[in-house]
Amino acid sequence: MRYIELKKITVNGNRCEYDFEYPSEFKPYIADTTRKLYFELPDKFDITSVPESVLAVPFVGSVMCVSMLLGLGIRVPVLDEAFYGSIPGIKAAFKKMFPYADFCFDVQTNKLTLCKSRNCIGGVIPRCFSREESMPQALLSTK
Repeated sequence: MRYIELKKITVNGNRCEYDFEYPSEFKPYIADTTRKLYFELPDKFDITSVPESVLAVPFVGSVMCVSMLLGLGIRVPVLDEAFYGSIPGIKAAFKKMFPYADFCFDVQTNKLTLCKSRNCIGGVIPRCFSREESMPQALLSTK
């Protein structure tokens, strides 16, 4: 299997940039290969203290749709454990919508970390759901 591989995360105040390598078949889906993939928040936000494992989540989420269609895996050095644990539920939801398709959901990491900040969800049921039974089944499934 070929992989989209996150090499480095650089944070400067409210901006997070991703240095990554990818196979040639992924290149048509990159708008400008001379620029880095990034996200930027309004100036009042400082993300310099956000753990790298949490900063890797937007990267994985951004490349996941194209990677699953192309059959490419994703490799990141470290990833948030709660997000990683949600990937089987995402896969189950796609399988339910498209039972005939064989999507690739291979996300590999060298290290999983649990965010211990009071601002992290950390696997807790979101407040918009009062009981586990009221959550969409795709969010609960791990198969």
